[in-house]
Amino acid sequence: MRVTFYCLLVLLTVLVGADSTICQTKTSWNIGFLEGGEYPAHAELRRHFSDQLAEMLPAGYKAVSVPQGFKSAEWDREKCRRMAAELTADRSIDLVVALGPWTVEDLLAAGFDRPIIAAFRYDPLIEGIVDKGGRPIVDNLTVRIRRHKTAYDLDDIARLTEVKKLGVLFFPTGDETGAFLDNINLYAGALGWEVVTAEGYDRNGTFAFFRAYQALDKDIDAVYLPPLWGCSADKIRQLYSQILRDGIRAFSSEGEYHVRRGAWGGGSGERPEVTARIQAWKAVQIIIGALPADLPVVIDEQIGRWVNQHAFVATGNELPPGLWRSTNIVESPPSQDVERVTLAEAVERALSQNPEYQAKYNVLEAAVLAAGEAKAAYFPQVRAEGSISYFDDNTVHNDDRYENERYHASINLEQTLFSLGTIRGIQQARLMRDITELDRAQATLDLELAVTIAFLDYFKATQFRLAQVTYLRNAELALQMARVRKTLGDDAPGDDFRWEDEYFKALRAVSDARARLEIAGIVLNTLQGRPGELPFFLEDRYFSEEAVMRGQSRFVLLTSTNESREQLAGFLVGAVGKNNPGLQEADLAVDQQRNLLAGNSARFLPELGLYASFGLVDERRSTADFEEEHAVWSVGTRLELPLFNGGQRLKERGRIKADLTGAQYRKDHVRLELANRVRCQLARVLNQASIYAPAARSSQLSGDYAKTILQQYSAGKRSIVETLDAVRNDCQATMEQIAIQIDYFGEIARLLHDVGWSPHESSLHPDEELFSRLSVLRTGGN
Repeated sequence: MRVTFYCLLVLLTVLVGADSTICQTKTSWNIGFLEGGEYPAHAELRRHFSDQLAEMLPAGYKAVSVPQGFKSAEWDREKCRRMAAELTADRSIDLVVALGPWTVEDLLAAGFDRPIIAAFRYDPLIEGIVDKGGRPIVDNLTVRIRRHKTAYDLDDIARLTEVKKLGVLFFPTGDETGAFLDNINLYAGALGWEVVTAEGYDRNGTFAFFRAYQALDKDIDAVYLPPLWGCSADKIRQLYSQILRDGIRAFSSEGEYHVRRGAWGGGSGERPEVTARIQAWKAVQIIIGALPADLPVVIDEQIGRWVNQHAFVATGNELPPGLWRSTNIVESPPSQDVERVTLAEAVERALSQNPEYQAKYNVLEAAVLAAGEAKAAYFPQVRAEGSISYFDDNTVHNDDRYENERYHASINLEQTLFSLGTIRGIQQARLMRDITELDRAQATLDLELAVTIAFLDYFKATQFRLAQVTYLRNAELALQMARVRKTLGDDAPGDDFRWEDEYFKALRAVSDARARLEIAGIVLNTLQGRPGELPFFLEDRYFSEEAVMRGQSRFVLLTSTNESREQLAGFLVGAVGKNNPGLQEADLAVDQQRNLLAGNSARFLPELGLYASFGLVDERRSTADFEEEHAVWSVGTRLELPLFNGGQRLKERGRIKADLTGAQYRKDHVRLELANRVRCQLARVLNQASIYAPAARSSQLSGDYAKTILQQYSAGKRSIVETLDAVRNDCQATMEQIAIQIDYFGEIARLLHDVGWSPHESSLHPDEELFSRLSVLRTGGN
């Protein structure tokens, strides 16, 4: 009995050992791909699939995309069958990802008995690769069914535009065209639409969209296009362009990729990374032992729609206001008719059209005329007079020396020979003219700076908006990943709600960035004296990252030592006295008060003048004892000496002295303030230049890190806290880099403004103007 027991134990041990050897899980898998032909979505899915599969595999497992496992049939059905047979015969291929039409059918027909993932199909149910219950028709196959895909797409079209007749073009996998059209007619009929279709084939017997479209009735409002299999990226763009030229709205069952290439609209909001994530998860489940047909089949598509702004406008559509928030917009590139504006052009237009600045010219003109008016007081004053009078008889009777008709004409000359007060008045008017000229020069610098800062603010707002859009797309990707993980049962509870909250925050940030951009455009237009809504496009290539890096290198040479940095600061401070209109105006204000003081003293000095007169008269009667001489003249001098005016002059003198002292203090204050402000501006410029490189590197690293973390989050290897931090940090780092880049040029513009240098005069950009001025330091000049 004991012997029998030990024999049974040994036999059981052997059997268990043998069974464990037979059931040992395979840990190294060779992955193959079979596609009906090259298609943009296929390449993108393969890339994301491979990346995510590597992240998602458990420790100890390996999956390799082997070169001999990739087959592309060039949209030739016979070639696809041969390639399916080749994969079937190659026993080194452990799993095949089937992309597009024909591939699953041809693999099954060839007897392929290893796992197949049908990764990119329009409707597996009508294509016949799942049964009526939704289970794949063979155990080694897994598919994805997107419930109500057609209904959702047609509903999107109805929400976006009015349709009476809908065209449909469909690339059939087999003989499912009839079922597909029945499905379309079911939903379109409920919307009150008529549906028309057409077919066309190439020489290989493959459905050809261009030929089918040529045969399609053009009396339609829109055309619905499931995947454009058989079309390359260029052909996709050409097809959408042709449809748009015919004034027809092309709606794709796919999303962003097609809308960016000209489709009027797209019915999928799902990111390619999410689509690939679903298939990578299935591959992992198969690799660790799941039966393909047992994996989830019904996985709804991520909701969302895309529209092309250019196509919308071209077909006479406007996006309904309520749909803006739930619709992704591919914005139109700047039209050729939209003006391209450089900084130099913006400044030039502002100087010629800004109303407030033009008013400065009128003030200057008035000051010039006032100076001439004061100077005219020392010129000869010539005056002509004439009169013809008639007096009545009684008047003549009362004084019979005169006649009834009397004539009188004269020319008078007055010439001031000496008047110190008049001289001081002329000098005062000239000083006012010079001050007004400096005020205009300061206004020119102020306007140039305002336009430059507004130009840079618009550029910054443009870049900030792009950063916020990236933030939105990252949040959208994470949200979609969280929803997919929840559907597949491998998520952390509540992640999808938290990501939805983050998505709406990002959406709000994008809306705010768009508003700030619009405001920046209005400000820039206003400074140029143009309507605020006038569209334009900035030529901003001069304010690039490379320009900042070049500037940093130049500043390193100019400030390599404390002595050289102080030399640079001293050079700029010295240039203030020669160029800054504000400081020069403060100097003239002191001279003006001194001249007023001298004019006060002149008021107690005598004024000497010359006067002369020549006249013709004919007023008296001719009598025997008196004959009137018609020509008369006179000449003489005039001396005026003020003696007493009640003490007003002395009080005025005290006031002028106080004003003079104040003007001298203000001059010292302006000089000190400008010198210190220039030093502060220089410090800001040097700081912006020095911190840009670390900020740019930080932005690059944060972007790379965010991509890595998002990928690892989708694989379940990172928490939502880590992923949120990475996404937010990426946005913050990008915006910090942009802010430093734009502020660098803004600080240089402010530095030039404080010194009194005008880049516009030399047609240079701010950094070019600065380094041109500082070239004397590098060459040792003064």
